[in-house]
Amino acid sequence: MTAAIQIRYLSPTNHRPPRIKAFAEVGYGERASITESIGDGNLTDQVKRLAIRFCNELCPGQIVSGFGNLPTGRVGSRDWVATLESRYNVSRGRALILAQRLEPRSKT
Repeated sequence: MTAAIQIRYLSPTNHRPPRIKAFAEVGYGERASITESIGDGNLTDQVKRLAIRFCNELCPGQIVSGFGNLPTGRVGSRDWVATLESRYNVSRGRALILAQRLEPRSKT
């Protein structure tokens, strides 16, 4: 059972645009990851959407219950962490609150 997803910013190279990569251990020492290019818009919102996509695709039975920056100690690092919780241990009201808290902000 996965307890957290780490998301890391990958700098652009000569051949690839900047990307974000979500990764976690999903089983007995087995690692899984999803990488996608960064589009226009708020980076934090894109990171949250990637964490939710990772959870839906690779961690069935779990939902994203928290999100924040990961202190790595590296200067200028952009790392995030999304914590997971069992979908079956969350009440319907709490699940709605979590969904609202994690949904991307609108540009008004």
